[in-house]
This record gives sequence, C-alpha cells and structure tokens, in this order.
Amino acid sequence: MRPFVNIRSARAGELGELQEIERRAAHMFRPFGCAELYARSLTGLEALRQGRAQRRLFVAADARDRPIGFALTEPSGRSAWLAEVDVLPSRTGRGVGTSLVRCSIEWACEAGVDRLLLSTMRRPRWNAPFYARFGFREVPAAQWGPELRAARGQEARRGFPMDERLIMQLDLTGIHRVGTFKRRS
Repeated sequence: MRPFVNIRSARAGELGELQEIERRAAHMFRPFGCAELYARSLTGLEALRQGRAQRRLFVAADARDRPIGFALTEPSGRSAWLAEVDVLPSRTGRGVGTSLVRCSIEWACEAGVDRLLLSTMRRPRWNAPFYARFGFREVPAAQWGPELRAARGQEARRGFPMDERLIMQLDLTGIHRVGTFKRRS
C-alpha cells in the first residue's frame, strides 16, 4: 500500500519550501556530475508565484499536509512544458512523482494544449524511462522547431551538459481527460 499523498494547488507561503525540495532533489544527480548545477539553477520565486497564481503549480502533500514534492507547468502557445518535477529524496519510489506527472498531464488536457514537453537527463536509468511510462517520447533533433531549439540554447547557456539532455513530448491531440483531477486549494 502506498502512503497517503494529496495533490493540490500550491499555497503562497510554501514557495520557499518548494525551492528547498528542488535543492534537495538536485542531490540525486550527484553521480552524474550535475547536482551542483541543478542546485544553483533553482526555479525562481517569481516563476513559482506565477505558476501558483495561474493554478499550474501543484504540490504533493503528506498526511499532515506538508509539501513533499511539486510540479510546475508552463504554457507555450499550443504546447506546454513540464518545467519542473521534484520530490524529496526520502519520498521517492512511492508514487509521489507519478501523481505529480499525472496531475500535470490533466492540467495540459484541460488547458487544451496539443503536446506536453519536457527536457531531462538521458543517463539516469530512472529518469527518461519514468516519463516514457506516461507516453512521453524523445523528440529527435531533426524535428526541433524554433521553440525547442530556443529551449536547448537556454539550457546550454545555463551550463547544462547538452550531450546528456533530451527533449521528450507527450502528444495530447485527441485526449480528453477533463474532470478526472480535482484541484483543491
């Protein structure tokens, strides 16, 4: 049996806690040489505030309603990005990340976007395969349009190891899941 996890909208007073969750989750990438880079590249408070205000910042909370993970989505025309998914390292492997990704997919379906994109590390065996379970597939470089090339360029400027990164997408055209996820404040 999985422990209780409630997915809800983020609250204003939790944004600093969410950055701390992201900082702690970054340490999971230490074996791949990226932990310090990820810890320095935290999602900014303004991005979290905007996500909260637009109801696209989701928190996984434990039985005491304390944040243990979060997901942030960002709209981009007919697409959206799964910009961040982080879970406290002590809570991984318990369905928290799965719940957050499902919630983000629900949001994207409700928003009416055609695809949900993400950029992630190729090497950790638990990373890209995790997203593939939801139907995300790698977008080959030959198929990148201006938006994806710009996203890659931004990551390169931030110092990410580009040979280790890949862009994945989930095609949402024709998917109708509206109403299966109820957001609570």
